[in-house]
This record gives sequence, C-alpha cells and structure tokens, in this order.
Amino acid sequence: MTEVVSRNDLANQLGVSLPTVDSWVRRGCPILKPGRRGVAAQFDLRAVRGWVERYISTGRVIRHEGQTFQLPSNEQALLVKAFGHLITEHYSRIAEAAFAMGLTSKQIFALEYVSATHIGGCMADYLAENGISDFVMDRYNKPNTEPDWDRVAAMRGEAYDHDDFERYFNEVQERIVRLPRTGEA
Repeated sequence: MTEVVSRNDLANQLGVSLPTVDSWVRRGCPILKPGRRGVAAQFDLRAVRGWVERYISTGRVIRHEGQTFQLPSNEQALLVKAFGHLITEHYSRIAEAAFAMGLTSKQIFALEYVSATHIGGCMADYLAENGISDFVMDRYNKPNTEPDWDRVAAMRGEAYDHDDFERYFNEVQERIVRLPRTGEA
C-alpha cells in the first residue's frame, strides 16, 4: 500500500535534512509528483525507503532513520538488513490476517504485539549471539510500522483505549503456553 508523504514529512520520517532529500532526488530517488511553488512534492514512503536501502546501505554500511552503522562484513550487514525488513513487513501482516479472521481490535492488538515483540527479541538475541549489535529491533521498531490502532478499532465499530489494550496484551502474555511440536515425544 502506498503511503504518500510530502518532502518535509519524508525528511522527518527518515531523519534527514531537506537538502539531503533534494540530493537524493537528483541521484534518482523515486518521486511521485515533483513540487512547485505552493504545491508540495509527493513521495511514496515505501519506495523511497527501498531506494535509500539500496542506494546508501551498500557493503558493510547500513543507513537507517538518519544513522549510519558500519558492520564487520557484508554478510553481517545483509543479515541485519534482512532482519530489519522482516520485522517491518511482519508487523502489519499479522494484524491484517487477524483482521481478516474477524478478531476484535483488542485481540488484533494483542496478537500483533505478542508476535512483533517475540520475533524482534528472537532476532536481536540471535544477532547478539553472533557478535552483531542488537540495535536492529530498536532501529526498526518504529511507530510508523505499526497499525493505526484508533482506525483499526473504528473499522470494527470499537474504541481504542491504549491502557485497556495493553492490559489485555499482558493477560494474553501470561496465558501463552508452548504447544507441542511435530516429532516431539
């Protein structure tokens, strides 16, 4: 789904200056609609994020949300990029599937939150065990990757109360049990 943003919003979302955005456009950054006096330029946020990842995150260097990280090898950098991409794509897909199943907005919130924190934690632990900083979860767990819970609740004819949803999530967390796996005795 396309999220159209202005030049200012793009700079804020990616943690860069307006001149940096202008420089990117000159170097081939995708733009939906060029701006002109009195009319803001329009960018597809997802397309620009992908372009930035390809253009700036090369070799051992990873650039994300305005920060640059230098990793020991190209393979480690690719692994971190893949994990970050998986985290951001995973968040919304779980919520979308839960919505399609007819769950309440509170249930969708709990499922998405349980899933997102678990996968992020697993990835951070794995990276740390293999000598890679666990910044990946902190860098990619941004509000703009999460569903808009007010709107999700409204789509169900419900109201979003963050504290109530958090309480429900905590209750669900306490009830989670590990299910048997195939091949286990």
